[in-house]
Amino acid sequence: MAINSRQQLADYALRHLGGGINNIEITPEQIEDAISDGLHWFVEYHFDGIERDFLVHKITGTKLYVDDATGFKVGTKVSAIDGKTFAEIVEVSTNTITINRQIGYEKFVINQEVKNSDLTYTTIIRSIVLGDVDNGWIEAGDNIIGVTRILNITSILGSSDYMFNMQYQIMMTELQALTKAGASMYWQTMNYLGHLDFIMKKEKNFSFNRRMNRLTLEIAWGTDVRVGDIVAAEVYRSIDENEFTEIYDDIWLKKYVTALMKKQWGSNLKKYKGIQLPGGLIYDGQTTYDEAVQEIKDLQEEAIYSSAPLAFFVG
Repeated sequence: MAINSRQQLADYALRHLGGGINNIEITPEQIEDAISDGLHWFVEYHFDGIERDFLVHKITGTKLYVDDATGFKVGTKVSAIDGKTFAEIVEVSTNTITINRQIGYEKFVINQEVKNSDLTYTTIIRSIVLGDVDNGWIEAGDNIIGVTRILNITSILGSSDYMFNMQYQIMMTELQALTKAGASMYWQTMNYLGHLDFIMKKEKNFSFNRRMNRLTLEIAWGTDVRVGDIVAAEVYRSIDENEFTEIYDDIWLKKYVTALMKKQWGSNLKKYKGIQLPGGLIYDGQTTYDEAVQEIKDLQEEAIYSSAPLAFFVG
């Protein structure tokens, strides 16, 4: 029978420890701990516990919730009355001003008075929700365990934004100079242009902290990327046990959870050391514990050394 829940996995492990014949002295809470620890190890180290995926994220701006935003316009600036802080406006609603990255010595604060570009209108900030451009990082998600790279969404060769800058002109000069021969020359040319594209618009550096769920991009926020731009990253996600219940029937996981429960059982039995049972039997929790420790070690080595090498970056 296929196993597809925590309870069925617990029942399986208890049966293989002799449950029904022997009294397995382990509490329900200890069983839950063993299953949680087993799943945690499975999704972090076993090759079947993770999947390669792509994180696609739309850059968000900081939202200023004000008394009245009707005097502000998209494309203009909102500034502090003292002039120390300003930002470009990217969206306006009745009482919300969405801005690109804040610029200045200080940041906007609650209950601060701000003005529009032509100084004809002022309002008071009542609440602030920082966006990606001011945070300097993207919220990655709880189930992402590693990030391998940040993808270039737009190539210089395919973007009209670069038509009049120096990098684009260099590319076009090389294209005309090198595409005067046949197919082999074309192949060499495209490889060369791809190399130039990589140099001029290389992938961005980043850091990732899985415990904070933050993907930090080492870029000029508000310039390299703006509010509404798309950032994509190649990531590795852990399998969701609630969505993919087949995880409970994995043979390695079943063995590992059984070994964890056996270890806990052996630890619990140590309190009976030296006590003789009817028929001359003696409790030996230490042997059970030691056997479980060795089984756990063997299974962990199997998971690590049987997994495909992954080069993701973990902060």
